[in-house]
Amino acid sequence: MDIFKALAEENRLRMVSLLLQRDMCISELVEGLGLRQSNVSYHASVLQNCRLLKSYRRGQRVFYAISMTFDRRHHKLKEYLEEKVKELPTFDEDVQRALAVRQTCKD
Repeated sequence: MDIFKALAEENRLRMVSLLLQRDMCISELVEGLGLRQSNVSYHASVLQNCRLLKSYRRGQRVFYAISMTFDRRHHKLKEYLEEKVKELPTFDEDVQRALAVRQTCKD
């Protein structure tokens, strides 16, 4: 799927807005987005297929991050998104909900 088609879906754009702030575990994304884990995993897989996200394990937890491939190939788009995602109506609430469960992602 094309990056722009992937980002056209609101939940994926919200996910990217959170991950532009910092790497997050699945629990933080579930809480921040207010979605079921299966939905978050699905959206993450779409973004991974576009090489926008990468995942990694730390202990038993899966974390997601903006991929270096995306940063290198689409640096200007990443800069634009970093600036504009803060204007999303849900941005502040999403970040606050995600931060509320941050401790659960520490080993």
